This record gives sequence, structure tokens and C-alpha cells, in this order.
Amino acid sequence: MRHKLFILFILVYSFVLSGAFAVEEVLIDFNNLKDTTIDYSKFSNGNYDEVDEMQTSLHPDNWLVKVNPSSFTLESKRKSYAMGVSTFVKYEDDVQVLAVRAFLPQMYANSNITITPPFEIPAFYISQDKIDAYKDDPEGAKDDSEYYMGKMFINKGVVRNVAAINKIRVNICGHNFNYQLYVRLKDNYGRIRDIFVGYIRFKGWQEIVWNNPNTSIRNPELRHKLRESKPYYPGDYPYVKLIGFYVSRVETEAVGNFVTMIKDVILDYEEENIDLHGYNGNDLVPSIENQEKIFGIYKEELIEVANVEIEKANRYLMNQWIEKKKMHSDEAPAAAEYNE
Repeated sequence: MRHKLFILFILVYSFVLSGAFAVEEVLIDFNNLKDTTIDYSKFSNGNYDEVDEMQTSLHPDNWLVKVNPSSFTLESKRKSYAMGVSTFVKYEDDVQVLAVRAFLPQMYANSNITITPPFEIPAFYISQDKIDAYKDDPEGAKDDSEYYMGKMFINKGVVRNVAAINKIRVNICGHNFNYQLYVRLKDNYGRIRDIFVGYIRFKGWQEIVWNNPNTSIRNPELRHKLRESKPYYPGDYPYVKLIGFYVSRVETEAVGNFVTMIKDVILDYEEENIDLHGYNGNDLVPSIENQEKIFGIYKEELIEVANVEIEKANRYLMNQWIEKKKMHSDEAPAAAEYNE
């Protein structure tokens, strides 16, 4: 009996590690972006009293909309923006979405629109609230995975443990523009990809889907061998994060005002590392989170990367804040003082 159970376990173990199970997870949901605030007041160098103003978040009001340089005019700048609105989405009422308006001037040339968050979303980040909460209780932090795994932006622009993406689904409201929608992603190697999800030539809310054409031809056995040939922990900690959206218009399509609304982006992917549990709930193979709880290597190393990302974003945001203030006052110090 034990021999049969052992064989069954080996079969299940091999089946799972081969990547046979896919996971569906939210990359970003604009109706669920609370607790994403970042404070950049430390870059004011004490020159300003309005430190309460020196913060931003992933709220849709803070997203940026830009047209390509050849389409840029003062009119397009004034008429291109994002905002958060509550509206009816399919069968739900009072749902917050990202509403986008852009203006493309009349010209016989291809043009495009980029929609980006106010800062590059860090893959590993610990909120200031968590840091303050455990300042005098370091032992308590060891039991809070939100802290030691830096999960502030998980499902708020970041999905971890991604081996291969099978599908990307976007819930978007179309207004019958024959424009192309791309989702711009960045992985743990720093590679940025624009993935064509579909055309927005329809009216109302629809889910448009990108299906990975390589899914059916990937070799599970080869993938398993590659996975087993490298360290489990600490090793590559694969993730993808949302850099933004890219909307493309070919020269023959309508110009002028363009509008759309986006509710969420969902990923269907294969996991790189899979937790296995016995009948009593104990780990058959130590999970990544349990190993990180003991050694804290990802927290030590990935937080450095996150700090670089956030510092770059904070300096940019600080300069933008100063420029806005200069429009109303001649007393603000030059923004160049805060350049990288």
C-alpha cells in the first residue's frame, strides 16, 4: 500500500512540476487600488512646508496619458488625460475604472497613445505603514508575509511566480475606434514587451483576450528539466509587472478625440514554483515564502532594486510637483537641484 502511495505521489509530483496547472490572477484592477500611496517628501530637502501634498498613488486620477512626439501639440496636451470614474460595468454598478481621453491631431501618419502609472510599479516593496508598525516589533514582522515578501503591489500591477503567460484578458469599454490595444509588461530580467491584445472596434464593455500562440507547442518535459537544473531558493524570482497600455492608430483611421475606459487586466499563466502539501497541510517541499521567512534573501536584495525604482520615480514626481508650483510662484527653487 505504501509503495503504491509513493508511486502515486511521484506521479502527481512530476505532473505538477511539469507545469500542467495554470493559474489565473489579477494583474491590476482599477476598482481595487487602495493602499498604493508613495511619499516622496524626503526629496524636498526641507525647502517646502507642503509635505502632505508630496505623495501619490495608483489611483486612476494620477495616471498619465501622452501622445507620440510627432502628434504632440498644445491642444493634444490639454485634451489628453486620465481620471477615475464610477460607472456600470457589465452586471456591476458603481465600479471604479480608468477613464482615458486623448487627442490626436489631423495628419496622415501613424500615431499612438501611451497610458502609464505615475511611477514605475515596484515588484517588491514594503509599505511605510508596515515599516512603522514593526519598527519596535521585529519579531512580529517575521510572521507577516505582506512585510517580509514585500507584497504592497501584488495584484496592483505585479504578479509573481510567472513562468509563462498563457492568456491576457482586458475588460475595456470601446467606442468603435479601429485602434489597436497593447499591454506593456516588464519581467524580472528587465525586458519590456508590448503584447497586442486586440482591436477596440466595438461599442460597450467587452473582454478582449490575447492567447499565447506558443502555449500548445511548449514542451512540458523540457520545461521541467530547465526548472530542475537551476537553484530553487534563492534563484530567479520571476514576475511580470504592468508598465502601462499602448494604443496604436494607423494613418487611415479617425483622428481627433479618442476615449476609452479600462476595468482590469487578468493573467492566465503557469507557475514557476509550485507549493506541494501533504494530507496534513505541511509542506512536502519547503515553500519559497517559508524559506524567505527564514533567510530573508529576497527582501535584502530585491528591496535594493525596488528602492532604485522608487527613488527614480520620487525624483521625477518631486520635479513635477516643483514645476507645477513654479507656475503659481516665482519663489520655488529650480527643479534642476533635484535632478538625478
